[in-house]
Amino acid sequence: EAANAAISARAKSAPGAGYLDLVQGVGAAISAEAERCMRVWGAAGRAAEVLACCRPWASVEHLIIHNVIGISEKEVTAMMIEGQQALSTIPGVRSVITGKAMRERAQYRYCWQVRFAAPEVINSYHEHPDYVAFTNRRFRPVADREISIDYAMEGL
Repeated sequence: EAANAAISARAKSAPGAGYLDLVQGVGAAISAEAERCMRVWGAAGRAAEVLACCRPWASVEHLIIHNVIGISEKEVTAMMIEGQQALSTIPGVRSVITGKAMRERAQYRYCWQVRFAAPEVINSYHEHPDYVAFTNRRFRPVADREISIDYAMEGL
């Protein structure tokens, strides 16, 4: 509602304005509305209390580099799309990104970057039925020289 009100007010004050002109000030209107709601709901000024009860994200990057044997580039692409769709629905998985080496003669041609919300997700991910099904049916039969490493993402 705050965004709509800001856009409507801008449209009335600047007839014929373009999209970028119309959405100018929407962020500030949403921020003001969020602050108002926090005050109404009694949440304003309680950040320290919330932070004391919650732990911050401790992201983990699960990186896999590998080659493939026995399938075409088109089949590799299809496998990676299928993997992104299946693996991204597993609880605790924040994102799944796949890639291909820029150089044709790279030592490893393909990569996966799976971002976990927390270190505890590593084991549940590897035990999840969707992971087991995808890796056993599509990935392992064609993966060659796979390297898999989990990294704790810290602001070093």
